[in-house]
Amino acid sequence: MTRPRTRRGLPDWLVNELQRYQRIKQRNWREARLEGNIRRFWGGFLCTWRFLVEERGVRELSQLRRQMVYDYADQRLKEGHSVKGVNGHLRSLHAFLGFLADEGYHGAALAHAPALPEKTG
Repeated sequence: MTRPRTRRGLPDWLVNELQRYQRIKQRNWREARLEGNIRRFWGGFLCTWRFLVEERGVRELSQLRRQMVYDYADQRLKEGHSVKGVNGHLRSLHAFLGFLADEGYHGAALAHAPALPEKTG
């Protein structure tokens, strides 16, 4: 089967695990919102992982470092994205890394970066 164009260039193990994670997550999604949730799921993860793979050279999970996640957050902020949006990506990444850790991937929890402070009021 041909990989969708948007997922090309990402390591096979990553795409396979993201697909598994999506299937688990979508069990809790309402049918009426399934298509939009799938688009948001892949949009967020592709943005994050494209940076990590293309800009930081991550090909294996063991190569992922906390500083790379900080670099991603900094890049998104420099591009003008909101702190809230960046935090959403960081939370999603952290949840996915927790999933990978539960699946036996070593080093998956090492890249957890705390959320950025959001202004209140």
